[in-house]
Amino acid sequence: MSQTASALIGIVLIVILGLYIYGLQTVARIESEHPPLGKFVTVEDTRLHVLDRGEGLAVILIHGASGNLQDFASSIVDDLARRHRVLAFDRPGLGYSDPKSGPDWCGPDCQARLIHAAARSMGVERAVILGHSWGGAVAMAYGLDFPDDVQGVVDLSGATHPWSGPISWYNKLPGIPVLGPIVVKLLLAPMSHVLVEPGIIGTFSPSTPTPDYRNRGAVDLILRANNFANNAESSIKLRAFNTVQAQRYPDFKPPLIILTGADDPVVPSWNHAQRLAKQLPNAELIELPGIGHMPHHIAPDQVIDAIERLWSKNK
Repeated sequence: MSQTASALIGIVLIVILGLYIYGLQTVARIESEHPPLGKFVTVEDTRLHVLDRGEGLAVILIHGASGNLQDFASSIVDDLARRHRVLAFDRPGLGYSDPKSGPDWCGPDCQARLIHAAARSMGVERAVILGHSWGGAVAMAYGLDFPDDVQGVVDLSGATHPWSGPISWYNKLPGIPVLGPIVVKLLLAPMSHVLVEPGIIGTFSPSTPTPDYRNRGAVDLILRANNFANNAESSIKLRAFNTVQAQRYPDFKPPLIILTGADDPVVPSWNHAQRLAKQLPNAELIELPGIGHMPHHIAPDQVIDAIERLWSKNK
């Protein structure tokens, strides 16, 4: 081997080592800045992180893709906890919750089962369930599978139906054999400026992101490789799951409020909220004009009002 080739190999190894160390330091910094806010509950050998606040009639909050429970802690938890017992969960494999043990993917029905079991273990027998975005599919599964324990469901900008279009390149990346996990491990932290801020702007669009949302919502927790890979797999597989679950919606029994931004570019109302309302004509559909994918940050009073109205029914 020539000296030039040896030098190039040496440079490549140094770069790889540098990226690896930078990634470790970045993860350590993120976890130091955004430690767990709640406690841990183990169900089916899976440890779930849950924020348990307040007293009274229960509300369970289920976050969306790329997120964690701090999305709710930075928006509606404080106001809700003045009148309710609020349980905000990190979904399995995200935030500080472990992924479900075993070889099978834990989809919305699996996640609903785990969250239901955790809530029961914490003494919550009946609750209003709110699911945002990806969590909307979990909330609908919760209502389908455990209707007797559900006071009502708020489907908040929920991804409840299949959709068309290509899979995002960053969601494909972790699944590339051999190379994908290595690239994610080495490049995710350096690429954060490309992924995080544009993602926040797009998620809030057409609204302006709330001040310091990246920090208050602990958005950077998704930059940890395992969280990123779990989120990517779930984002890819939700479309097929929803194709099947959507066929069950006519059997949905709990009261349902479908609340969405009329101008949501992430989970368009016409493909999700409006389709769900047609399947469940007794549901209440609320479309907020000029608002995108984050009503709980931009219009929190309307979200809280939906929860209160569900609890006012047949207490």
